[in-house]
Amino acid sequence: LEIHTVRTNNDGLMNAVVIVNGELVCRFPRSDGARSALDQEIRILDLVRRHLSIPVPFIEQRHAEFIAYRLIRGEALNR
Repeated sequence: LEIHTVRTNNDGLMNAVVIVNGELVCRFPRSDGARSALDQEIRILDLVRRHLSIPVPFIEQRHAEFIAYRLIRGEALNR
């Protein structure tokens, strides 16, 4: 992986986020509870991906300390 740009987002309560080259999202859980929540999120994403026609993150790298997936372009779904 050739790194040209790195953007960080430390605003989240559960994860620190690093976006590499504007395309690869790396999420680092901040605690054991955040790690458990991330594991559950991954299972949910795997389930809903089969039933939705919108893009859903596909986890390309999964390790004990982080996950990585391709950035989905567009506006964030915020409350």
